[in-house]
Amino acid sequence: MAPRGKVVLTAVAALAGAMAQALAPGVRAGAPPAPAPEQVVQAAWQAVADHYFDSTYGGVDWQRARATYLRRAAEPGADGYALASEMVALLKDPGTYVLRPQQRAKLDEEERRLRVDVVGIGVLLSAGPGGTPMVRQVLPGGPAQQAGVRQGMLVLEVDGQDVRKLSITQVADRIRGAAGTKVRLVVMAPGGARQALTLTRRAVSSAPQPSGRLLQGENIGYIYLPHFHEGMETAFLAELRKLIRTRALILDLRTSFSGGSLGTLSHIAGLLAEGQALGILTSREEVFPLPAVKAESSSNPLVPAPTAIDAYARPVAVLIDESTTFGILAFALQEMGRAVLVGRPTQPATGDTQQRWELPGGGLIQVTSGRFFSSRGRPLVGPVVPDVTVPMDDEWLRAWYDGSDLDVRRAIQALRQRGAV
Repeated sequence: MAPRGKVVLTAVAALAGAMAQALAPGVRAGAPPAPAPEQVVQAAWQAVADHYFDSTYGGVDWQRARATYLRRAAEPGADGYALASEMVALLKDPGTYVLRPQQRAKLDEEERRLRVDVVGIGVLLSAGPGGTPMVRQVLPGGPAQQAGVRQGMLVLEVDGQDVRKLSITQVADRIRGAAGTKVRLVVMAPGGARQALTLTRRAVSSAPQPSGRLLQGENIGYIYLPHFHEGMETAFLAELRKLIRTRALILDLRTSFSGGSLGTLSHIAGLLAEGQALGILTSREEVFPLPAVKAESSSNPLVPAPTAIDAYARPVAVLIDESTTFGILAFALQEMGRAVLVGRPTQPATGDTQQRWELPGGGLIQVTSGRFFSSRGRPLVGPVVPDVTVPMDDEWLRAWYDGSDLDVRRAIQALRQRGAV
């Protein structure tokens, strides 16, 4: 029987964190009175004891941990959330952690931003050469596009502060703000001079849509897949049907949003490798096979449900890099020998499933309740590594700024070398 609660598959990534998972039943907003430290520690311990996928807790004596941290929680001035976090960290599992109420509120806000329009300037950022923030995409109709910002520009300053050493999340937080307020940027095109811009923030759609096209001069299809949430399998199907007669397909998983559902993953894979086993998902109670199967229905009345003729059996290349926050499909297809991976390693990731449970006082604990193993029996722990590496250097940046894509070029070469095209 599947674990209780709403379970989703996540990619734990430094770039985006675990930002798009569903809360387990009973989670609610609010700021209740501060609980006793012992209550927080006990609740966190119980969630792990009941739901952690590994009954050996990675060799940690979980009963002893309970006794130790409850004793410390009873001491004067004890901080229940700090102790619970320290206790959970004994598992050395990045997908299992505790959030204070304030941290939980920030996470809730980040998840809300994924579902609604964001007040900002209409760009998606990622790390460029040397880690400098780079404009990865310019969203149509936003202030950035209207001001002449182009993909491949480097972001050097925000409101007078040098941001070259900040994380992408920190830079994005500084660019966002209230609608109607202004933000000052200093950007630079590859090999160009600095350019100062003042933009007025406003609501911009923050959710890129999947898009497909036939590559010019090649009988090769290209599909950008931004996430794996429910309904994406239907959008992918609609794009794939336009390209079903191509000699090969390039699937772009770069600049993707974290999180997704197992069903969506299985249904998308079912269009590329129907009948094959993606792997298994292990929980405390059971082992769940994860097959590649087409969906039986469609979430869009304008897109009929998939049939046998929608199966794509020709060669596939998958683009990944540090902006890929959901690499499990790429990993599974690579392990099956179904696709060649091109680009750069992803952020450290796992193919785990997590559940979230509310803690006394309004915080939460996330617990790894399942672990994915590929068809070859390997877990997804750490970066997904491409078969063909394309360095993100000045040549890559210049091409990206000019509207070209060296990753796509190398993917075409890789497909040719394998006799695919």
